[in-house]
Amino acid sequence: MKIKKTKNTGNKKYPKRVTMSSGLVLRIPQQKEFGSFSRAHGCSLAAIDIALQVVGIKKNPDEIYSWCKEHLEGYTGSKVTIMGCKRAVNRMSGKNQAKYMTITGTKKNRKKAIRKIKDCLKQDGIVLVESDNPIHTDVLIAKRKGGVWDATNGTLKKTTIPKMVKGAIKRKTSKEKQTNWYSSRDGDCGIVLVYPGKEG
Repeated sequence: MKIKKTKNTGNKKYPKRVTMSSGLVLRIPQQKEFGSFSRAHGCSLAAIDIALQVVGIKKNPDEIYSWCKEHLEGYTGSKVTIMGCKRAVNRMSGKNQAKYMTITGTKKNRKKAIRKIKDCLKQDGIVLVESDNPIHTDVLIAKRKGGVWDATNGTLKKTTIPKMVKGAIKRKTSKEKQTNWYSSRDGDCGIVLVYPGKEG
């Protein structure tokens, strides 16, 4: 998927609107313009917002936060982790269009992640990446010459897939030993691939 057109909307909550080559129109949220929780920890909520648009649902970050508190078992009300994003998208849509992949940092794992991201974007999907230093949920929405577009903080920025994979948080413990999918202490990290209209 590529970007066909971008437009500045003048709307502080959704300052940019992007028309994709597939015809999909995405509103890019600026989470700092929503409630107090979104201002402090809203990058993951904004990422879920964009992912839900891909699967045909419109909910703003504050509505998503309320839903997560009520429906995500084990969620304590802190930042929604990358696995929490995947579960929220699938449960809110009633489908299985969001897929989780662990990031371990090995050469083999990095190559697989890069390939998965490229394939997802080629299928008109988007990819959520849990970045480290600082911790932030980025959303890769489209290919561009020399890299990809990252929709974050109400705008678009240029980056590359290898850079995003390298900067992703690396798992600290095995998936089998994960005890709390909503705590970064347990190493919840990785990427979520979101496919439009069909399972990936």
